[in-house]
Amino acid sequence: PQNPSGAGRRPRTASIRPTVTGKGYRFIAPVSEIPAPAVEGTTPPSLINAAGPPRARPSIWLGSLGIATAIALVIVLTVAGRNRLRDPKLKIASLAVLPLDNLSGDSGQDYFADGMTDELITMLAKGSTLRIVSRTSVMQYKRAHSLLPEIAHKLGVDAILEGSIARSNSGVHMIVQLIDARTDTHVWAESFDRDTSGSVSLPREVAQSVARRLRSAVPATPSTRYVRPEAHDAYLHGRYLWFTDHNDKAGEYFLKATQLQPDYALAWTGVA
Repeated sequence: PQNPSGAGRRPRTASIRPTVTGKGYRFIAPVSEIPAPAVEGTTPPSLINAAGPPRARPSIWLGSLGIATAIALVIVLTVAGRNRLRDPKLKIASLAVLPLDNLSGDSGQDYFADGMTDELITMLAKGSTLRIVSRTSVMQYKRAHSLLPEIAHKLGVDAILEGSIARSNSGVHMIVQLIDARTDTHVWAESFDRDTSGSVSLPREVAQSVARRLRSAVPATPSTRYVRPEAHDAYLHGRYLWFTDHNDKAGEYFLKATQLQPDYALAWTGVA
């Protein structure tokens, strides 16, 4: 309803609500832009162009750096592991001495090759901290053509010592090779040449060289007793026959050794 007195009525302002013929009124007023409130962690639109292209967040850089570091670490450990397997100083705690091949060209010298194998096993067991497989276990692989890792696996050892020996009128020639069975690689190899009288001490020398190479040598007790080569040869012959169940014939050779050298203790143990 109209207010006749016109009290309380707001005057019309033509500049704000001009009349539009046939339509009504048109609202006209000054317009000003109000910026949106800034949100934490975002860049105001007015600063985007001034700041240049957007930068990667620090968390992304840290994540990429972590991944790259992990990959590099895996590569380093892999290479180090491979090099460790190839390292000749890799710890070897157990060893099997395979029967030495007789390269004398005379099968009658088999007893000498087997005897030197026996003494090498004994000297390694006495002069090192290594676990040495017994003669009975290794002799089954005489002239065997099995792969060394397979033999080592069956015997439960880390390494294999194999080689050959040849005896002639001029002396004794022995070649030995130390094989890391876990990688099927050579750790050490050496050849030894001795005259006939020096063959008695050859197993001890080889055993000491192997033990030093593997850093498992124990303080050696110097041996001052001289053993005649003829007595030693008779003793080895007796042991060879004894292990092949020719006890009577073996006894003859043991007695022969005691006759050649009455103070030869090992020969007397053979007689016993």
